[in-house]
Amino acid sequence: MTFTKTNLNQNTFKPYAVLYRTGGQIEKFHFLNGWGASVANHTGSYGGDEGLYELAEVNPNGHIIDDSIKGWLTFAEVDCYLREIAEY
Repeated sequence: MTFTKTNLNQNTFKPYAVLYRTGGQIEKFHFLNGWGASVANHTGSYGGDEGLYELAEVNPNGHIIDDSIKGWLTFAEVDCYLREIAEY
């Protein structure tokens, strides 16, 4: 995943954890409102083989909200979703 590496100068948020997977990585985000997000770009993520991202919202209890999983997102779309989640 190139979320924090190639696009560092464009990145609005900094992940608290980066987990490396086959063909990419997962970045974990946590916001002051208690919510968070998981952003993935690897061979097993939705759109990862095409260089796109998958995003899932994480509630304040630390659980991924199944209905929130979105795939095949561009970097700009991920940034917009992260901004939205941070403002809940």
